[in-house]
Amino acid sequence: MPNGYDLLGGATDISKSPGYPGGTGTGADFAPLGNYSRPRTSLYLKLGEPIFVLTYAETELLLAEAAIRGWNVSGSAQQHYTNGVSGAMQSLTQLDAQTVINPANISDYLKNHALDMSSVANALQMINTQYWVATGTNFNLIENWFNWKRSGYPVLVPVNYPGNVTNGTIPRRMIYLSTEILTNPVNYKAAVAHLAGGDALTSRVWWDAGN
Repeated sequence: MPNGYDLLGGATDISKSPGYPGGTGTGADFAPLGNYSRPRTSLYLKLGEPIFVLTYAETELLLAEAAIRGWNVSGSAQQHYTNGVSGAMQSLTQLDAQTVINPANISDYLKNHALDMSSVANALQMINTQYWVATGTNFNLIENWFNWKRSGYPVLVPVNYPGNVTNGTIPRRMIYLSTEILTNPVNYKAAVAHLAGGDALTSRVWWDAGN
């Protein structure tokens, strides 16, 4: 589903997007987003569901990137990448039995999507795109956003939705809470002084060297 659309019936209504697949149901039961793929609530909205913080898959994909960059890590980038992608798919079994992926399907996927070693850029794009998928699928969305900012992958296309506050750019950081400004003004001002652009959603923190 493309970004930058809504359900308000105007020029930016999702039904106006190119390739809109249509909704499902009729009358009062019509769901405009019905034909888009989306998480099953029976899988993701459970009080006892695990919270993924730093997984085996994430670690392996980061090791794959380290190997590609020539850092001193044991094992090949290809092997770490394979371990990471396989681990990400297997981790879904912790959510629900419905999410189990057949090992043969994992092997087939990796056979047809081996790490592209033709250039550093191609390898980094594949590794970090898989990292994006792994953290997004496990709903670790903060890490998902952080690694995109750090790596620049996947290449996302920003939208300029009417009335947005970032001039049609993807936010780079969260602004400080008003309580921080009121209760810790000295250190707040000192911290903001190190941010090019000030305390804004579009300012970059020191490690944000991505796209």
